[in-house]
Amino acid sequence: FGCPQCRYVTDRKNNLKRHVSTMHQECDKLLECCGVSFKNKAALRDHVLLFHSNGYLCRFCGRNFCRKALLKRHLAVHSGQKDFLCGHCDYATSHKSNLERHKRVH
Repeated sequence: FGCPQCRYVTDRKNNLKRHVSTMHQECDKLLECCGVSFKNKAALRDHVLLFHSNGYLCRFCGRNFCRKALLKRHLAVHSGQKDFLCGHCDYATSHKSNLERHKRVH
């Protein structure tokens, strides 16, 4: 069974039906990447392949990340936002893993 809208092929009709509904029909939730919104996952996938095949670049320091979520986490370093606070002292950090490591000193 082949998808009429892309190159996806499967040996099960149910898989094709799920593929079409998740990739090609409009999404209920907002799909966004670098300030651009997309109506379906296929459009988002095409954008990522075209513009982010070499990763996601930090516009402040030029560091490159293989996943958008890693870039998003990294951006907290530049914003100075520190959402993870120690309950025993005044230590604060932008990364949960740093707080977990810090807690071992108490």
